[in-house]
Amino acid sequence: MIAALTVVLALGSAPAELDPPLRSELPPADYALQWSAPAGCPDAAAVEARIAALTAGRPEGEGTLEVEGTVSAFEGGFSLRLTTSLRGRTGTRELSARACDDLADSAALVVAVTLDPALSGSGADEPEPESTPDEDGVPDPEPTPEPAGPRSTPERHEAPAVEDRPAERTEPRPSLPRPGLLLRGGLGPELGALPGVTAALRLAVGLHWPRARLMLAGTYLAPRRADGPGGTAALYQQGVVAVLGCARLGAGPWSLPLCGGVEAGGLRADGRALATPRSVTGPWLGPVARVGVLRSLGRVGLWLELEGVARVVATRVLVDQRLAFRPSVGSLRALAGFEITWR
Repeated sequence: MIAALTVVLALGSAPAELDPPLRSELPPADYALQWSAPAGCPDAAAVEARIAALTAGRPEGEGTLEVEGTVSAFEGGFSLRLTTSLRGRTGTRELSARACDDLADSAALVVAVTLDPALSGSGADEPEPESTPDEDGVPDPEPTPEPAGPRSTPERHEAPAVEDRPAERTEPRPSLPRPGLLLRGGLGPELGALPGVTAALRLAVGLHWPRARLMLAGTYLAPRRADGPGGTAALYQQGVVAVLGCARLGAGPWSLPLCGGVEAGGLRADGRALATPRSVTGPWLGPVARVGVLRSLGRVGLWLELEGVARVVATRVLVDQRLAFRPSVGSLRALAGFEITWR
């Protein structure tokens, strides 16, 4: 026990936070313990049992030592925050150890030495060391001499492996904000996918964050009639679906969305003035790039966007092996509309 007491006192876990007891003052007569520890650690009853074993037969004193201990787990061990208060003097110490049981031993030793200063092991004829202020500005206690007379040799215990260092604190990881829902609609002119200039109708749904968006947008290009070879004609129309990811630049009511993705769909041509009227359907595929401006008005927003699609896969229309229509190298659209957002 002497070895254990010596190590704990050297670590500063003895009541270094309390003023040294004067010769005219008696040690505290009792203590009140508040103890909180994770599951699997010694509870308050176990700590009190260790204190009772260490302080059996101690002399009477006066006053009550208030003790509050809180044990918390961190990666690699446990930490103890121990607060002691006696006769208006309060101090706090933080300890850490790999085993939670070691912290319970240390707390019991701190309380025992405060209740019975004779456990510190100093003799009456030894010079009294000077008090050195602890890190919280309170001097270490002066050792109290033991009463004269024969003493039995205490049983030796190994000191608990306690490291006197601040408890490690794990910084909470930032979490992503929950996304909201959006619904938008718009229309505008289109050039390149069908003969001449046609109208594009847009409907989109998606998720939105403060600085990003993910959308699924459908676009319908209104029918456009065009003449073919040999006095023929056809009615052309197109429907596509695009998956888009957007970055939103700007934090105020005005922002600049920049989007990119891929678009896929199909072209349909219905023959006119043919001996055998027939329809032709073919694929459309290409990457999408979009830039725009958004004005937010609470849950409602107004937007204007310029969108370009590069033709990767497209459908040519032939009449009697002669070319009737071929899409341009891409599609260019200028759309305007509104959106509604929810969170």
